[in-house]
Amino acid sequence: SYSALLRDDRSLPEGERVECLDLIHTASQDAAGMIRRMRAFSKPEDAVQHRPLDLDSLVNDAVALAKPRWLEKEHLGKGEIVIRVVSKGQNIAMGDEGEIRQALLNLLFNAADAIEGGGEITMELGREEAFAWISVSDTGTGMTPEVLAKCREPFFSTKASRGTGLGLPMVFGTAERHGGRVDIESEVGQ
Repeated sequence: SYSALLRDDRSLPEGERVECLDLIHTASQDAAGMIRRMRAFSKPEDAVQHRPLDLDSLVNDAVALAKPRWLEKEHLGKGEIVIRVVSKGQNIAMGDEGEIRQALLNLLFNAADAIEGGGEITMELGREEAFAWISVSDTGTGMTPEVLAKCREPFFSTKASRGTGLGLPMVFGTAERHGGRVDIESEVGQ
């Protein structure tokens, strides 16, 4: 994690140290936002307000925050993961910054976990008429039809003790709260 990097590597240049601190700050703000959203289930008046967002920045933030996940896999000898971001113009949308960033992190973590022996994650984003869209694809193992049918269910996980089964259901909830949808296409081996 970035805090361990700061603690253990005293030789980091000042710019990298500041970047790590910025990412730690962003992650802590997102965690506080997640707690506020959890409270909103019992107190709807605490629901978040949507603001104009630069989706390109959000995607770049999510990639930076998720980076330790695939670097850990590389360090453990499980292959290199390459991230590719393809933006199709200025992508502004209304939404909750922390909630969307957390949804993107969940998608990136799932993609990284699905890749065995190295591979690629591609994030594309753009606009079509009144809607902004973000696509996350990976070269991972894919899902069986049975897993695909159950992946929306809370607490369903294929990761045994490594997963909570809340990542994709949270992504679906975020999309719904933002007037959007999630489409999943997968098959074994793709």
